[in-house]
Amino acid sequence: MQQLTVSGVEIAYLDQGTGPAVVIGHCSSASHKEWLPLIAELQSDWRVLAPDFIGYGQSDPWPANEPFRTDADLSVLLSVADKADGELHLVGHSYGAALALEAARMLGSRVKSLVLIEPVSFHLSAKRDGLSGQKSSDWAKRCSVPLPRATTGPRRRPS
Repeated sequence: MQQLTVSGVEIAYLDQGTGPAVVIGHCSSASHKEWLPLIAELQSDWRVLAPDFIGYGQSDPWPANEPFRTDADLSVLLSVADKADGELHLVGHSYGAALALEAARMLGSRVKSLVLIEPVSFHLSAKRDGLSGQKSSDWAKRCSVPLPRATTGPRRRPS
C-alpha cells in the first residue's frame, strides 16, 4: 500500500499493475479490498489505483477536532487520480460511484470511461441544485416518479 496526505489525513491506496490507469472507489462499508478479485484480473494489463477513503481500511480517520468536509473523500479520489498520468478510467460502487461521478465531472476529458455500480448521487444533485440543506431522502422523493399500479386478471385457483 502507498500513502498520501489529503486534507491533513493519511490515506492508504493500492497502486498495482501496468498499463492504462483505472481508479476504483469502494462502497461506504468497505475498503480497497472490495475490489481485490477485480484487481487480480486487471493488473496484468491495467494500472489499478484503489484508495481507502477516510476512516476506512488502512486510511486514518478524520480529525475529531475538525468539522468534516463533505468534499473530503472526493479530494481523496481526485488526488489518487492525479497519480495517473493522462487519461484514466473511473469505477465506483455505491458511495464510491457517487464520488466517481463527481470526479468525472471535474476531470473532464481525462476520463475515458465511467462505470457506476449502484451510485448514490442524490446528495450530489441536491448540492449542485442549491438544496444542500435538504435531506437526501427528501430530494429522492422530489425526483421519484410514481409507479403504475399493478393490475392483475382474475385469480385462478391452483388445480
